[in-house]
Amino acid sequence: MRKFFRKHSYQLFKAGIFIKAGIAIAEIIVGVAFYFLSYETMNAILTSVLQIVVKNPESGIWSMVNSGFRDLIIYSTSFWAFIFLSHGITKILLTRGLLKNKAWAYIASLVVFSYFIINQIYQTLQHPSFALELITVFDIIVVYLIFYEYRRSISRRKSEDVSLQQN
Repeated sequence: MRKFFRKHSYQLFKAGIFIKAGIAIAEIIVGVAFYFLSYETMNAILTSVLQIVVKNPESGIWSMVNSGFRDLIIYSTSFWAFIFLSHGITKILLTRGLLKNKAWAYIASLVVFSYFIINQIYQTLQHPSFALELITVFDIIVVYLIFYEYRRSISRRKSEDVSLQQN
């Protein structure tokens, strides 16, 4: 298993980052929707999409998404617009920096994504959610991969510096 991880860690890292970027795009779309649409309109759209994607309204996915959306009504739509847009834009900037192998992006991603994980754990303790638990596990894996790739990039840079000094 360890050999597999070492051999494929960069591919896993990139896959995790691309998934994070996809989630960030979805968060931006949802944030814009919260800014322009009412809860009633968004609920109607969500229900229509779920009826197409998930044929059985008794399924776990249907009830999980539906109950999660109902929990959002506690706060104003402008609050959720800000949350989704700020998370999405932050994640896009960080994933772009990671994909371009920028040193600042590794540190910033470790800090920001770790903060998100702590917040998600707190939210899960307050309101248990299987979906949020899955997202948190995924985020922990991605943070580990970022840390692992950061260490590898440091050692690559050091070896490049040594080889430049020898020439």
